[in-house]
Amino acid sequence: MNSQTISIIITTAPHGDDRASQALDTALACAAFDQTVTVIFQDYGVWQLRDQPSASPLGNKPLLAQFKLMALYGVSRVLICADSLNHHQLNANELALSADPISKAELAGHLASQNQVWVY
Repeated sequence: MNSQTISIIITTAPHGDDRASQALDTALACAAFDQTVTVIFQDYGVWQLRDQPSASPLGNKPLLAQFKLMALYGVSRVLICADSLNHHQLNANELALSADPISKAELAGHLASQNQVWVY
């Protein structure tokens, strides 16, 4: 099987639906099958990397502990949209997980080089 370059973009806030959980499952599964996976946090997805309370009023559990397993499963890169951080008035030092900041212009170039891009 040829290795594919796959970028998975997480755009949703930590509480409200399960798209971030689905994105994480997809990233881990692809990485486990030796695909080159980049996970990108953009828009409201940047909030996924902040420490969150144990559960939301809706019962959704934070995924931060699972996101920390991405390197163990072989996820190649973790990126965060610098423009989204600025928009939400967040600082990279406030994040509980290390992610490389990338501008929207750099992100566009990165995505153009990928075999597949999935947005959650």
